Amino acid sequence: MSQLSVLTTQLNRLRRRRLLTRWATAWSATILACLWAVLVLFALDWLLEMSVPQRIVGLVFAGLAIAWVFRRYTWPWLGHREDLLDVALIVEDRQHIDSDLVAALQFEQAESGSWGSADLKQAVVNYVAEFSPSLDVFEGFGYRRFRRRVIALLVTIFVLGTLAIFWGAYLRVFGNRMLFGSAHYPTDTRIDAIVINGETTFRAGEDAKNHTLTVPYGRPLAFEVQASGVLPDVGRVRMTNSEHGLSVEEELPKLKSSQATDQNTYAGSVSKLIDTVQYQVFLGDAWTDPLTIEVIPQPVVSVNLTPNPPRYATLVEDDSLVAREGTRQLAVIEGTDVVIDVQCDNKPLQRVWLTVDEQEFSLEQSDKDGHAWRLAGEQSPLWDVTESVSYTVQVEDGDGLQLEHPIRGTIRIRADRKPILRNVLLGTKQVLPTAKQMVSYQASDDYGLSQIRLRVQVVRNDGEMETREQELIVVPQSNQPQRTLAGNYRLDLEPFQLEKGDELKLTLEAFDYRGEAPPQSNFSEPLVMKITDLQGILAALGEGDEKAAADLGTIIELGAGDTE
Repeated sequence: MSQLSVLTTQLNRLRRRRLLTRWATAWSATILACLWAVLVLFALDWLLEMSVPQRIVGLVFAGLAIAWVFRRYTWPWLGHREDLLDVALIVEDRQHIDSDLVAALQFEQAESGSWGSADLKQAVVNYVAEFSPSLDVFEGFGYRRFRRRVIALLVTIFVLGTLAIFWGAYLRVFGNRMLFGSAHYPTDTRIDAIVINGETTFRAGEDAKNHTLTVPYGRPLAFEVQASGVLPDVGRVRMTNSEHGLSVEEELPKLKSSQATDQNTYAGSVSKLIDTVQYQVFLGDAWTDPLTIEVIPQPVVSVNLTPNPPRYATLVEDDSLVAREGTRQLAVIEGTDVVIDVQCDNKPLQRVWLTVDEQEFSLEQSDKDGHAWRLAGEQSPLWDVTESVSYTVQVEDGDGLQLEHPIRGTIRIRADRKPILRNVLLGTKQVLPTAKQMVSYQASDDYGLSQIRLRVQVVRNDGEMETREQELIVVPQSNQPQRTLAGNYRLDLEPFQLEKGDELKLTLEAFDYRGEAPPQSNFSEPLVMKITDLQGILAALGEGDEKAAADLGTIIELGAGDTE
């Protein structure tokens, strides 16, 4: 057993006490800085109701202050280390003892065997071993700085404890706000809940800062605020559009008992919301942080009608048959197939339908994402249009939002006019029964002619009537379109076995070209001829000569008068 065991035991106790004192002194400064930072932040936040950015700045400064205290008052104490010889030197200095303590401790070490005289070393060890039991190694050591810091720490803890007892609700709110919550310090008036259009957007004690209410474009807003505590007669809601810098306020009057089961209810409304806004409710001395109402935009829809006219109409260049993008009104040839396309630029659609005569026809999606829709084919009411059609288009997006006003349009029938005919009788209106009468004709149509026919009607002296038809021109389909046909035709009257006094009516009938559809026809003015004999022809010629002579005399007389 070592002769200096009593001394080493006392020195080790002193070293451990000094180590604990240093740690307590060091960390008490940092803990004290943290507690005072909490008190300062609490006071500032309570007085100023700091916003989230302000709270972030306050926490940063508090962290910097705590770091400075740690570096200045804690780290120097933690960086100091002491062994047994260091403690012995401190004891020698405090109690004004010669260096025998340190020497004796060193002479007891194994490596001291080669150091000087063995007798001298043993004498020093024996001397120290004799008086060490009566030596008080703790004498002369003070803990003044440690006591000051501990007292300051206890006072601060007492202050915080008192706040926790009497202002516990405030400290809970402070903790929520330092974690960037939206809680407010207690007020005389308490906003318990906010309900908009039947949906609860705020409830006291819950963090509502991330709650965003979505409302379809143009829908009204109905506010209902439930409160407790000191209740004013009227509250207000402020709505702000930060993008346009606009702000409006609406009153929230307190509902009477006959209007609500809960007398602590305030209500108000906004007729129409067209932009995303942030809103705050103010009631007495209570208010809420800004919350967002996001407006869901309406679908931006365009309608395009593509006419596919009958094939015969496409053989003729006609600008009126060309589709115009974005048109809702259209005039088409009878029998045209119209394809309707609906395009939504800002969002996909869930459903698109066409209404004709109060009957709905669903369009089919024509792309992958639901932006384009189409209706075509025989199931469409716009297929093979034969009469004017009025239609409406309505859509529905993924939010259940429809167009505020359905898109309306009309498809009118553009007439395929009947052929136009002009005929001329070459010769007199009185002919012999065996004559070969020359008839000149001309016909035109906007999309083509298929046939010209001559109709001959004989009215005999006895009143008997006879009608015959004769084809003049038949245009094969391979030669279409033939928009104009003209020519001369010599009609042989001999086969009709006519007699003097009979009457002939010549009428031309022209048929247009309409492809597979039946053609439409039109008639010319009838040419009327009288059947006579040779004497009748001569008399008619004489009457013509006498009329010509009379006309010539009138001209001469008028000329002579002018000369005078």
